[in-house]
Amino acid sequence: MAEIIRLLGMPRVSKGEGSSVYNDFVGPLTKSVGLDPAAYRNKYRRVEAVLRVLGEQYNPASDTSEATNSGGGGTITNAGLRKVLRALRRLGPSVVADLTRSARAR
Repeated sequence: MAEIIRLLGMPRVSKGEGSSVYNDFVGPLTKSVGLDPAAYRNKYRRVEAVLRVLGEQYNPASDTSEATNSGGGGTITNAGLRKVLRALRRLGPSVVADLTRSARAR
């Protein structure tokens, strides 16, 4: 999370207990790529939208706990966070800067 926060210039947040990632990370993450978090009903949809903007496919079985029998409780997995980070690195600093600049202009 720290590297994603640094790359996107997001406010620092703490990780939740266990593998929980709180909305105070997912909301700003969604905003930082130019999306309105309120347009998505939960963390799963927000992460899915972020990945789509970054040119990645969302996998509910590995990126989040959505595909678990219990429904998962909104967990964003380490694999999901790594996918976001890989996409940001693949896009490079200038594209990431464009994303965040356009998001701040909204």
